[in-house]
Amino acid sequence: MTLHLRKFRHALATVLFSIGLYQPGIASEPQSITWAVYDMAPSYFVPRTPDYKNLGDGIGDNLLKLLIEALPEYDHKFSLMTMPRVMIEMQANKPLCVLNVQLTPERAQVAYSTPLLITPGPELVLRRQLLSQHPQWKNGVSLAALSHDPTLNGQYQAGRSFGEKLDEIVKSATNFNLKLNGSASAINALRMIDLGRSDYTIEYPQLVKLGIEKRELSDNVTTVPILDANPFVDSYVLCTRSDWGLSTMRRIDAELRRLASKPEYRHALEKWLQKDELQVHKNEYERFYRTRAKTFFCDPTCP
Repeated sequence: MTLHLRKFRHALATVLFSIGLYQPGIASEPQSITWAVYDMAPSYFVPRTPDYKNLGDGIGDNLLKLLIEALPEYDHKFSLMTMPRVMIEMQANKPLCVLNVQLTPERAQVAYSTPLLITPGPELVLRRQLLSQHPQWKNGVSLAALSHDPTLNGQYQAGRSFGEKLDEIVKSATNFNLKLNGSASAINALRMIDLGRSDYTIEYPQLVKLGIEKRELSDNVTTVPILDANPFVDSYVLCTRSDWGLSTMRRIDAELRRLASKPEYRHALEKWLQKDELQVHKNEYERFYRTRAKTFFCDPTCP
């Protein structure tokens, strides 16, 4: 297909959307999207009043900019939310989408989804002093084993998902010492490790690295691989499971398919990856982008 023909089809779709002929949902529903954004670098660098003009330079920020430009027929709004709040809004059938999050069974009940990225899996965050007492952990440690070790006090942040395997460990009846922290933000949870108020937590190494660079954490904080975790975590776009959400997600899915082959799409994540991560797992990332660029995941319906 030529570039001119692609532009014509995109323009035609935009016109049809604007007059209500292209959307299978109810014509009277508002053509707007409220994007939930969450305050967690390097996915989002959220200002107090987020809007399109002042989105940051995070992974989610830059992918959201690309999608907004690709969906001119929508009025794009923004709201700073936690994932528990996102779930409440979606249960209430609000016209809401969120980008760069995990897909859990609970979230799948209230949202349509389409794949966005694969990212490196979470790691165990601890102080270097504790690691020096357990040098065998350097190459990896079992979270399942730690979670029922009475000599260690672990915590995890409320409303988060760290992939299916780790979520199962957290919810397991044998988890006695990895406790829910319902009040801490991601960076505050890491500060608790830094200050010795907790022995370990689960987090993505990019966030830990950024916290140290911004001097929000000391370099006494480090990470080690979690043996129970998958090496990659799938990241998704979610939209409310409604007629509006289905038609909106079909549009998002189609645009992600088109955008996935573009350098800007790949750069959104790659600029935040360590060089050795990108080199070691280059084939896995390339495989994902190729699949994303040739697959409609919402044709005819989304998961």
